[in-house]
Amino acid sequence: MINLTKKGAPFQGGSITSGVHSELIRIGWMIDHPNANYGFDPRMGFEPPQPQPENVSRHRQIQHQAAEEFATRMEAIRDCLRTEMQYAQSVYEDQANSSRSPAPAYKVGDKVWLNTRNIHTERPSKKLDWKATGPHTVKAVISPYAYELDLPSSMKDLHPVFHTSLLRPATGDPLPGQVNAVPLPVVVNGEEEWDRVASKQAESSCLLGLIDSSKQAATLAQCKQAGLA
Repeated sequence: MINLTKKGAPFQGGSITSGVHSELIRIGWMIDHPNANYGFDPRMGFEPPQPQPENVSRHRQIQHQAAEEFATRMEAIRDCLRTEMQYAQSVYEDQANSSRSPAPAYKVGDKVWLNTRNIHTERPSKKLDWKATGPHTVKAVISPYAYELDLPSSMKDLHPVFHTSLLRPATGDPLPGQVNAVPLPVVVNGEEEWDRVASKQAESSCLLGLIDSSKQAATLAQCKQAGLA
């Protein structure tokens, strides 16, 4: 019950809303519509036709028949609109898919690169940021368009499920003999985490160090082969 009062009004305390008008009692409104006193939203349903009530006036019978006809007509209109919407969606889908390529299907254990367009890193600007991280291992297939990845501990705050548009397959070694750039260190709680200092040397007035991380074992071996270690 809504209590609307104003200072100085004679019907303070909601007394004006607590009574039932005598006219409503006379026409039997509270008997025919018991939910009207509770402020429920009107319900419009398209249920199957109900049997004609017995022992009612001719006026009520006409109202019942008109309501059943209205419900049947609205149900037919709803079915027609649903069919038209499904047809329009299929036309839009065909037009959109004409310029799209099928999404690659990944399976558990595949290696993929994760696009960083929605990931905030510690790089000074998005232009200088890495375009993708990984490769990450597919941990579970949620749907043909969503995959769960096995993310490192530094990315534990991210939800591990990503859309296939953010993933691309990671190839093994497309260019044999090419030394890939050293990736960024693993970031844990805003600080860089390293396993050990593999090698160091003094050059002019600074000290250069080769850092070894568990995620960079292959890169360390490549650096040693290139004479950088």
